Amino acid sequence: MKLLALETATEWCSVALIRDRDLERCREEFLPREHARKLPGMVQSLVRAEGWHWEDLDGIAVSIGPG
Repeated sequence: MKLLALETATEWCSVALIRDRDLERCREEFLPREHARKLPGMVQSLVRAEGWHWEDLDGIAVSIGPG
């Protein structure tokens, strides 16, 4: 199973690619108030670097807290 995981609940922005419960690749940046602008590029570069394709994803995990 291939998952794209996103974490944007704090000033840190994290994007991770997970395959069968194993972390394949991760990128984290301290981005206070910049998530919306930077997140799409972070996702795209990570997916490309790992050689994955959008149609290969089985799901997307997104944090929902705090606030």
